[in-house]
Amino acid sequence: MPLNVLVTGTFVGFSVRLVTQNSYYNKHTVIKFDDVFYNEGGHYSPSTGIFTVPVSGVYVFMFNVQRVYDSSDTSRTAHVLLYVNGYLKAEAVVAGFGPNLTGGNAAVVEVWAGDRVYVSTASHNERYYILPYRTSFSGALLHVL
Repeated sequence: MPLNVLVTGTFVGFSVRLVTQNSYYNKHTVIKFDDVFYNEGGHYSPSTGIFTVPVSGVYVFMFNVQRVYDSSDTSRTAHVLLYVNGYLKAEAVVAGFGPNLTGGNAAVVEVWAGDRVYVSTASHNERYYILPYRTSFSGALLHVL
């Protein structure tokens, strides 16, 4: 028996990475991922680093961060948080000794049209050392509410 599938609906998604090199990021700083791979509908803003939810639904958000390594300063960390409207949903921490250390996380969340989703540095340290090109943020609508 053939399977006939009719696909209809709303497609929302984005995938971005950081390419701008900063010496460091201060605490409570929204990361502005400035290299846009995919941005269906244009709801992620590289100028603000914020994804504005266009359609209420259940979304998945994923993010990775890599720390800038410096063998003379082993206390450097990269600690980032995923927020929805200022409420913490997930976090990733990179600490320890050695190059190429990366952290990441994901969250499936229910959000509403107009909600703001973003990745920000944490508040534990004054400075966070985040490596471009290997630091990314993505999100996609799983289903409409």
